[in-house]
Amino acid sequence: MSIIVTLLVIYIISILLIFTFIYSKNKLEAEGEKISNRKVVFLSAAFSLIITAFIGLVVFAIVGSTSIVNIVFSLEISMNQLVILAISYLIYIVTLDHLIEFTLKYIVGRQLYYEIMLFLMRIMIYYIIGYVVGLNETESIIIAVGVSLIAIIVKVLFHMRSKAKHEKIMD
Repeated sequence: MSIIVTLLVIYIISILLIFTFIYSKNKLEAEGEKISNRKVVFLSAAFSLIITAFIGLVVFAIVGSTSIVNIVFSLEISMNQLVILAISYLIYIVTLDHLIEFTLKYIVGRQLYYEIMLFLMRIMIYYIIGYVVGLNETESIIIAVGVSLIAIIVKVLFHMRSKAKHEKIMD
């Protein structure tokens, strides 16, 4: 239920922001090129739906990975805590993860060391997020390691798939 509420809030915020943007740009257009207010509302709703669907898929993927770890290790974390944890992870991934990746790549440079350091850094940050959300230390470290492992496995599989695709194209 909290996922639906979260997605609804994201949809409402994005529709308001996109509507404001399109409406203000439409006012600047010449008289013959302006679109009607109905079309502005429709475009805002359509673009917001696309954005919300993308964010929803990401949230479902993160909730799924935290749920898998929860089930495998019988942690008995409530679904509401998992959703809050997933949203917190999403906020971290969208805001700070790329900065940390860039910094580590600049400092470490080598691919294997970079991946190991990134994996350990994510475990540490996911642990802190879990602890702040209200998980105990054991649950927080297990979820942090599990989600980080799932993320690195997905990354490796994606890399292997793209490498195989590239080799197939070259043949």
